[in-house]
Amino acid sequence: MKQDRETVERQIARLRAMRAGGKTIPTFAVDRTAELLGVSRRTMWRWVKNGYPSRSGPYELTDHVIGLYYDLRGNVSAVARALKGEKDAPSRETLQRTFRRQIGEQEREYVKRGVEGARSKMLYLRYEVEHRNQRWETDHKELPILVVPRRGWQPVKPWVTMFQDAKTRAIMGAALVPRRPTHAEVLAALAAAVAIDPAQGPFGGRPHLIVSDNGLEFTADAVTQVELDLGITLLTTDAYTPTQKGKVERLHRTLEQELISTLPFYSDGPRAANKRHFGPKNASPMLFGDFAEIFFDYVWKYNNERPHSALDARTPLEAWREDPTPINEIDSTQMHWMLPSVQRKVLKDGIHHHKHKFVSSALTGLVGETVEIRYMPYDYRRVEVFRDGKWLCTAMPPEEISAAEREDFLARRRKAQQQMAGRMRASSRRSRARLVALTEPGEIQDGDPVAAAEEERIAERRKRKLTKQDLDAMGIDGLYEVEEDEKEEDDDTDTRANNTEAA
Repeated sequence: MKQDRETVERQIARLRAMRAGGKTIPTFAVDRTAELLGVSRRTMWRWVKNGYPSRSGPYELTDHVIGLYYDLRGNVSAVARALKGEKDAPSRETLQRTFRRQIGEQEREYVKRGVEGARSKMLYLRYEVEHRNQRWETDHKELPILVVPRRGWQPVKPWVTMFQDAKTRAIMGAALVPRRPTHAEVLAALAAAVAIDPAQGPFGGRPHLIVSDNGLEFTADAVTQVELDLGITLLTTDAYTPTQKGKVERLHRTLEQELISTLPFYSDGPRAANKRHFGPKNASPMLFGDFAEIFFDYVWKYNNERPHSALDARTPLEAWREDPTPINEIDSTQMHWMLPSVQRKVLKDGIHHHKHKFVSSALTGLVGETVEIRYMPYDYRRVEVFRDGKWLCTAMPPEEISAAEREDFLARRRKAQQQMAGRMRASSRRSRARLVALTEPGEIQDGDPVAAAEEERIAERRKRKLTKQDLDAMGIDGLYEVEEDEKEEDDDTDTRANNTEAA
């Protein structure tokens, strides 16, 4: 039980008197006094050494002490040492109790660890949507695993771009690449997300809102134009606030915990004393194609078989099917416009793209022209060809076209050649038919009076001299008068010649 100040000071003076003459204060006396005053033994010894604090009431932090707390990065012992020697300096224990009482845990973590520490103690409001396809969240993720790309030997860390439905937690679409993604991968993942593939499940359709960060890949003109054409609203989060799209961020952590960490050459796994990863010896990382099969198999199981805690132990497939909200499907013709595009010239052996050739019978007669192709990144099975802003055909590698398509290609080429040859023969016949065959010596006559009259009219117009009005309109002065003088001289010459002949 704590006593008043006068009683405490009297007891402290009594204990100090025992130390007079160099004697030692008995420990039992200090313990008994601390028990009577209702304080700890350590506090009693401190009071005997330094005296009873002059302040009344609990210790309160000042701006000076809080500044020291920030300067010393939350080290309370260092703060106590810095305050030692000042009047009524608190003990380390008092400072610890006061900091816990007056400064919240979030601020204390902020002083020690910065923003990351503050976020670990921050209170968030959970945001839930009402129905499927109301809100999608998207982001990139560098996967912590080493794989060997298709053309190369140096292991790399692949990247994935995913779109997730915020209501059902379904992975709507994903694009996996061996390097940092661009806007082309964003468009490819978006195209896969909105398309309904029965092999992957009933997921798909047009979302109302897509939430992403401010990355250039998501805010590129090509991406925003596609979203505008499809009637999709794009919302970007504030800088350095991953919690504003927390569902896809949590998906990234789940993907790493459940899949990536279980595979060999997991780059964030435990290491030996020499900093090498534990793993298979004398082995190389898996190929990128093999990893892609494992990854997309996990995506299918995540959507169709894995229960989700936020869905009351239902799978995303069950949550999707239980939602009666209509799905706004996108027409297949619109899907072509969602792919990234480049300009390519049609060459004699087809369209060249990423060291691959693509041909189609519809390209017959277009050699030398520049067309627009739209493609799925890292998918070299086909490209969509556009001409003058309209879809023309789907071009495929020559070795992939079927026998029927090859025959159609050859038939179109023969038909085009026959059509050109036929038009040339008709032109030659028209040229020969204009002239009347000669049966006796004489002048050659044209058999087409209409065509002959037209040709004569054109020739006469070309030979016609410019009039004075034409010269005035062209701003040429004096030329007409010179021509008139020349004409008068010619007339005089003709008159003199006639008189000479008459004589």
